[in-house]
Amino acid sequence: MQLRQHSDLRSEGKHPEGTKTMMGILLAAGLLFPTVQGENLSGRQMVLPKDFEGKANIVIVAFQREQQLLVNSWIPVIQQLEKKYPEIHFYELPTISTGYRLMKWIIDNGMRSGIKDTKTRDHTITLFTDTKKFRKGLELPTDETIYIMLVDSLGTVRWKSSGSMTPMSAALLSTAADELLSKRE
Repeated sequence: MQLRQHSDLRSEGKHPEGTKTMMGILLAAGLLFPTVQGENLSGRQMVLPKDFEGKANIVIVAFQREQQLLVNSWIPVIQQLEKKYPEIHFYELPTISTGYRLMKWIIDNGMRSGIKDTKTRDHTITLFTDTKKFRKGLELPTDETIYIMLVDSLGTVRWKSSGSMTPMSAALLSTAADELLSKRE
């Protein structure tokens, strides 16, 4: 299984072991999404990736409030893919250091007050976790940007990108979704 990553974060030729670069796309063996617990904005406790509901799951991980504009740049592409494939589910994962767990009520209520749509609340899952360990497990080099991933029903990351949506990254996500969902069981 191949993982394709189109990243705006160039690492000066230093890539994780076992990866190859081809035309700016990072190719690597598939990663498993780490097991992590969180709570969605509707109050439901969730264990990921077990509780991802789709055959294909588009997951955006953000680390800072200021990154919401980057997240929003992906929404039109994700909505198109959700219309094309009912098997796709979208999740936004605000990922926050465990040190802020005492502020969980304030953080979650702040997000909840800005999100009125029930479906969006159900699919926004706040993670209070060791962010360095979480990033290391998914090979996410920094918390200075967002990451978007296509995760299959078994928790394998099939594709990932970082930063704002670009025409190239949108096309690559669409192709990865097509490939994953065209394989009927």
